[in-house]
Amino acid sequence: MDARERAAAWDQEHRPECVADVPLQIKEDLAEGHVEPDRPVGQRGPLAGADAAAAAAAAAPRILVDFDASPHGGHWRPLPDHGHEPAITMHTVIHHSIVGSAEGAFQYFAGATAIESTFIVKKSGYFWQCMSLGEQADANFRANAFAGSIETEDNGHPDTDPWTPAQLDTLVWLSLEMRRLRPRIAHRKCRTWDDPGIGYHILFPRQWTNVPGKTCPGAIRIRQWNQRVLPRYLAGQIEEDDDMTAEQARQLKAVYEALIVPGTISPEQTVNLLFERVRAIEDALIVPGTTTAEEAFNLLFARVRHIETLLEDLSARLVP
Repeated sequence: MDARERAAAWDQEHRPECVADVPLQIKEDLAEGHVEPDRPVGQRGPLAGADAAAAAAAAAPRILVDFDASPHGGHWRPLPDHGHEPAITMHTVIHHSIVGSAEGAFQYFAGATAIESTFIVKKSGYFWQCMSLGEQADANFRANAFAGSIETEDNGHPDTDPWTPAQLDTLVWLSLEMRRLRPRIAHRKCRTWDDPGIGYHILFPRQWTNVPGKTCPGAIRIRQWNQRVLPRYLAGQIEEDDDMTAEQARQLKAVYEALIVPGTISPEQTVNLLFERVRAIEDALIVPGTTTAEEAFNLLFARVRHIETLLEDLSARLVP
């Protein structure tokens, strides 16, 4: 049994939900002997040469990013499933880690599996687009019908292996570029599992993944996501939508980071903590005879008003 047959057998038995669930050795065995050169001859721009003709003839539109505008380069490397998946209206971007090499992930996707990813980003920041932005790529469980996915290469241990500076550049650029081409992708962190915006794989663990205990894209990478990816994505939004200067964007980023208080890793968590504390105060204010803090205040004011009325009556009686 060769590497591809072993991978197909494992896939048939386990039905992985994303490539991070596949054992590292299976992917690396598949990658052996395969080399994909960066910037292959003839692949320039989003639709050039033979690609343009092929796209025109395709049954579904092929929506590709502008590779020439990317900070570290990239090219179209379609998976066999391209052109055979349902059309989608993308409004969410989800960031992943491979648990292994870019080539291992691509070869696994290309084999006998039902999962795919829209993009794969190497440690150098160079990336491959593997599926169109207009078609489904199955790596996001219940979000497959509206989400695009960005897989990122690691050393097999993404909990401790951070994204490289080049990968961070590409993650931010790709997320903004996808939004340019698919305007329903919002300039924000997803607030719910089906909300437009960007997020990372375990942000909504019961809807975006069905694997208990998963840490994708990894503990250290989630910290990077909150501290570097999201602020840079938001800064890109400010400059584009509000015509702010680079200095204004820098100041806004500083304000964003200043909102993070001890015990939280993002302003969103800070706000959630604040509301929890306000709710606890409200609960403490509920007195016997009332069901809400508002009722307690109304009862208090009614009693104060009653005391005022009694004093006014008493004062009137005492006046000769």
